[in-house]
Amino acid sequence: MRRVLSAIARILPPAFVLFLFLDLLMNPNIPRLGSAAVSETQPDRMSAEDSRKLLDRTHQLLNEGNYARALDPALKLHTAWPENYIYIKTLAEIYHRQERYREEVEYWEKFLQYAPLPLEGCPDIGQAYWNQKQYKQAIDAFERCLAFDPQMSDSLFFLGHALEMTGNLNRAAALYRQALVRDSPSMDCRVGLARVEVRLGQVKEAEQRILAALQDSPDNLDALLVAGMVFWREGDLARAKQYLTKGASLAKGYADYYLILGRIEESQGHTADAVLRYGRALQIQPDNEDAARRLRALSRRLP
Repeated sequence: MRRVLSAIARILPPAFVLFLFLDLLMNPNIPRLGSAAVSETQPDRMSAEDSRKLLDRTHQLLNEGNYARALDPALKLHTAWPENYIYIKTLAEIYHRQERYREEVEYWEKFLQYAPLPLEGCPDIGQAYWNQKQYKQAIDAFERCLAFDPQMSDSLFFLGHALEMTGNLNRAAALYRQALVRDSPSMDCRVGLARVEVRLGQVKEAEQRILAALQDSPDNLDALLVAGMVFWREGDLARAKQYLTKGASLAKGYADYYLILGRIEESQGHTADAVLRYGRALQIQPDNEDAARRLRALSRRLP
């Protein structure tokens, strides 16, 4: 193949040679280097026109929200062109919308293998593992994503957040800080770092950071929650309730607000109010073990 391109380069203009080279890489009807040539013995192959029509049909069904029907043409495309990263990505996205995370992650792994820009599969691949509660594999995926571009703020955030959620607070804080050096306005990293600082006992640093974040984004739900946590830890319960009540009024499905409000009501001896808060948390998140345990304990105290 190199000899052919070299011969062409001697007789054709450079721009046209570049066009041929790019077409060689991107055209799904041209076999990849090292693969067997398309022949009549490969019945699963289809023409470029048929491939385009099938992909258009897939996108139409996706836009209509008909994910189950979109799966059939997408699978046919992948069967015909198993190394085509566009078709692989389409399948990963379909499985994600169907909440079939095991299949989703299978295709994101293939995407990272074949895509010229594997970073485009991030952070989806890590989130697909996380949605299966495969936290170790999720962190590994986020590590790989960060390796594609060690300075990318989004990759730093997602790895930092995964480490935070699994208890590796010091490294999470370091990644958040690294991201803020690159992208100081990043609200996710500012809030994440403040949240970690609270858990590390660095409450004053967290207070300064979260109040500055709220100046820039007064209705940010995560920032309001962290502000409530900060002032709860500092013993300023009235101010903690102020931020938590505001956040709860803005958020429709955020159980953590009601869990912390319940903790505050419980600490003040307001048992009935705490029961209501924990009950609301469980309505939003039925598997919230902390709220369930506290609600059971309080229910035994009620007359």
